[in-house]
Amino acid sequence: MIPNPLTTATRRRRVAAAVLTAALLAVTGCSAGTGAGSATNTVSAPAATDGPVVIDFWHSSSGAAGKVVEDLVAKYNASNTDGVTVKAIYQGSYEDAISKFTNAVTSGGTPDLMQASDVNTSFMVDSGLVTPAEDAMAAYQVPYAAEKVSPAVKNYYTIDGKLWSVPFQVSQPLVYFNPDLIAKAGLDASKLPATTAELFNWARIIKEKTGVAGLTFHLNPWWNEEFASSAGIEYCTPGNGTTGAPVDAVRYTAASQVGVWNTIQELFTSKAIFNVGKDGSAAQNAFTGGSAAMLLSSSGSLGNVVKAKGTDFLTAPFPVDDAAKGGAVPGGNSVWIIGKDKSGATQRAAARFAAFLASPDSQVASFQGSGYLPASTDAQATAATSATPAQKVLLDQVAVTKSNVVTAGCHSGALNSIRLELQPVLEQIAAGTPVEAAFQQAEAKATSAIETYNARAGK
Repeated sequence: MIPNPLTTATRRRRVAAAVLTAALLAVTGCSAGTGAGSATNTVSAPAATDGPVVIDFWHSSSGAAGKVVEDLVAKYNASNTDGVTVKAIYQGSYEDAISKFTNAVTSGGTPDLMQASDVNTSFMVDSGLVTPAEDAMAAYQVPYAAEKVSPAVKNYYTIDGKLWSVPFQVSQPLVYFNPDLIAKAGLDASKLPATTAELFNWARIIKEKTGVAGLTFHLNPWWNEEFASSAGIEYCTPGNGTTGAPVDAVRYTAASQVGVWNTIQELFTSKAIFNVGKDGSAAQNAFTGGSAAMLLSSSGSLGNVVKAKGTDFLTAPFPVDDAAKGGAVPGGNSVWIIGKDKSGATQRAAARFAAFLASPDSQVASFQGSGYLPASTDAQATAATSATPAQKVLLDQVAVTKSNVVTAGCHSGALNSIRLELQPVLEQIAAGTPVEAAFQQAEAKATSAIETYNARAGK
C-alpha cells in the first residue's frame, strides 16, 4: 500500500474545496482545472481472491473517435484474462462530463476511469479523487512504458514530477493550405510559412493578388495560448503553474502578444482574414469551399478537410517564433484512475485498461480511426510507416516539440473560466477594439477568477 502523504482531514478539506469550486464553475458554464500539491489517494491492495470486476469508463469521444473507443473496449473485453469487463459510458462533451463528474462526487457514483480533456488536467489533480497513474502502475505491477510517452505530451500531464494520468489521444494546431490559390498568388509552396509573421504576410499577399481571403480561423482563446507558446511566453505566472506555486495571474500584454493581435486586427479590417467569429466548423467550410486560402485549425479538422478536398491541400506545422523556447502546446485528452472509495481490485483493473489504451497497437488504431495523434514515441514511429503527408507533418511536429515550462501550457484550475472571459474580448478585437486596452482589462478579470479559484481550493 502506498501511504497518503496528507491526513484524511486535510484531504477531505481539499476535496470539498475543489468540489465547491467545480460546482460554482459548472453553474456558470465552466469546468474547473489545475493545481499541484493536491492529496494523493491511497493505492489499496487487491483482495487475495478477486472475482470478476466491472469498470465504469466515462468518456467524451463521439463520431470517429467514439467508434475507436467502442472498438477498443470491445477488443479488451474479449481478450483480457483477468475477468474484467469495461463499460464505456458516453457522457457528452468534456464540459458535460466534468459537470456530471462533479455531481457524482456529491451524490455518489463516480466512475472508475475518466477521460478528461487537457484543459481539465488541474481540476482532476485538485479534486483529490485521483490515484496518480504513475503510482497505480507501479503498485499493481502493470506494464506501462511511461518513459516512451512523447516528451512534450508527458511534460503536459506531469505535475510535481509525477505523471498523473495516462495520455490517450493527442491533438496539435496545424496550418492547412490551398495549393491553387498559393500558386495564383505567386507564392512558393515549397517554402511554407514557419513563423506567424510569414503566415500573416502570406495572408496579405494572397488577398492582394487573388481577391480571396488569405487566412481563416475561429476566434477561440486557445489561439491566444498557442501564439504565446510560439513566442516562448509563459501564459500564466509563476512558471505556467508547473513550479509548485499556484498560478496567480495570466499574461496577455507581452509585446509579442499585443503585436500578434494588432496584426490580426489589421488583417480582419482588410478582409485578408475571413471572419467566421467563434465557429470552428465555419472556418473549415470557408477553407474547403475556397473562401480562404489558408486555415489555422487543430489536427482534429484533418478528417473533415480530407473528406471535402481529398488530397488537394498542403499542411505545415504551427508557426514557431521563438526557436529556443517556443512550440505548440499539446491538446487532446487523457484517462484518469479514480481512487477515492475504490477497491484495490477496481483500481488495478482500471490501471490495466488504461495501459491497454496506451499500448502502441491501441494508439495506432486510434490514430488511424480518429486522427488523434499517438501519445507514445513507439506508436508514433509505427504510425509514421503508413502516414499520409499531412499525418506525417503532425507526427513530426509532436516529436520535435520542446518539453519545457512554456509548452507545458497554463496549469490553473481557473483556465476554463479564464477562456470564457477572453472569448468576447477576441471578438471585440476582431471588430476594432484597441488591443492593448482590451487585454489589460481581460488580464484583470482573469486575475480575479484565479484568486477566486485559489481561495476556494485552499491554495
